[in-house]
Amino acid sequence: MHLPAYPWSTRPTPLTADEVSSALIDCDGDLTAAAARLKVGTLTLRKFIASSAPAQAVQKELRQLEVDLAEQGLRGALRDPDNRRKDWAIRFALNSANARERGWTIYRPM
Repeated sequence: MHLPAYPWSTRPTPLTADEVSSALIDCDGDLTAAAARLKVGTLTLRKFIASSAPAQAVQKELRQLEVDLAEQGLRGALRDPDNRRKDWAIRFALNSANARERGWTIYRPM
């Protein structure tokens, strides 16, 4: 679903879950861009998302997609022939929460 072009500078009608979800998807989860597209303030959009289960589900899924992309980048760095990039990726991975659960970490909290 694509959003219509709004001829006004501020929104005269209430938000709907479908419009908010479409704006979030079109703006890759960027709340500021989605708010501008919907012609509302960022705070108004945040409050709407907080009270809308469908909009929360879309936002959660978009965040998961961002994590998936980051993990793809890390896997690519671990397999990179550039030793500096590979070394960075190894250090990053070994300092992650997942590695800490297995006993790997350079950082030890006091």
